[in-house]
Amino acid sequence: MNPLAWSSTFRQFKPFIKEQRQIEDEGVTFAGELLPSGFLKERGKGSGDLDFLQKNVFSILFLALYSCIGIPHKRLHFYGTLNHAVRGIVTAADNILDDELKPQLPLALPKGAPRFTSVMNILLFDRLISHAKLSANSDPLVEALDWMEMERALLSSMTPIGAVEAEEEAGRKFIPTPEEVLATVHGQRGGNLLKLAFVVPLLVERELREKVALGAEGVYLLGMGLQLVDDLVDFGEDLAGGKHNYLHSLLHHTRSDFNAAIALKKSRTMGVEKLYPEATELVAAKAVDEGLRGFEKLHELGLWIDEASAKALLSRLFDLRGGNALKPPALR
Repeated sequence: MNPLAWSSTFRQFKPFIKEQRQIEDEGVTFAGELLPSGFLKERGKGSGDLDFLQKNVFSILFLALYSCIGIPHKRLHFYGTLNHAVRGIVTAADNILDDELKPQLPLALPKGAPRFTSVMNILLFDRLISHAKLSANSDPLVEALDWMEMERALLSSMTPIGAVEAEEEAGRKFIPTPEEVLATVHGQRGGNLLKLAFVVPLLVERELREKVALGAEGVYLLGMGLQLVDDLVDFGEDLAGGKHNYLHSLLHHTRSDFNAAIALKKSRTMGVEKLYPEATELVAAKAVDEGLRGFEKLHELGLWIDEASAKALLSRLFDLRGGNALKPPALR
C-alpha cells in the first residue's frame, strides 16, 4: 500500500468525518429524548479521526459522494441521518440473527441481554428515520417527498437483502454456482446493501438523478468486491453455518476432489490462502477488480480517489476485515 496515497485520501475525508460525528451525536441525543431517564449511558471520549473513519468508512464515503454530486448541505445531512438509521437497523438485525452485540447506541441495559438491546436499537433507529424527515422539512424538496413513498422505497430495497439471510436461516438447500452467488446473493447483501444510501436521493434529486444513479452504480460494485473479501475471511465460519460463500461455490463446482467437511476442519488451523492458494488469489483479484471499477465510477463524479488512492483504500479495507494475508499482487 502506498502510504502517501492513503494519507492524502484520509485528509480529504476530514470535513465528512466531522459531519458524521455530528449525525451520530444527534442520534444519541434523540434517543435520550425518547427514553426514560437512566436508560442511556454517558458517552466516553470519542475516537480519533483515523479510527472513526475506519469504523464508519462507508457512511463517511456516502457523505463525500453527496457533496461531489452537488447535493446541498441540508439534504446531505438528511441523507446521512437516514443512512445512520438504516445502518443501525441492519446492524441490530444482524446482531439478533448472529447472537452478537456489536456496539450501537449507548443503552444502559445488561450486557447479557443482546437480543433485547438489539430490539431497542431497531425501535430507536426506526424513530430516527421519521425524525430525520421532520427535521429536514425546511428544505422544499424534502418537504415535497411523500412519507409513504420514502418508507415504501426503503423497505422494498431492504426486504430482498433480508430474504437472503432468511434463506440461510431456514437452511440452504443447495450450493449455487459462482455466477449465481454473485447475481442472487452478493448482488443483495453486498451491492444493494450499499445502494441503500441512494434509494431516497434517487427519489428527491430529480435534477441530479443521472449523477446519483452513477454513484449508486459505483457503490454497488464496491459492495460486491467487499463481499468477496468477506467470503475469504469468513470461509470456515460460512461453511460451519451453512451460509452462501463464493469461494466455497467455486471450489464445489470446479474441483471434483473438494470435500467441505475436510475443508471446514482444516480451516480451523489454516488460512484459505494456504489451503487453496490459487482459488484464493483468483477471488481476491476479482474483489479488487470490482472495487477499482466502483471507485472509477465514483471518480467520474468528482471524488478525489484516483486509482492509486483506490488501491490504498482497498488495501486498508482488506486489513480492517482481517484479510491482510489475502491481498492479491495488485495491493502488495
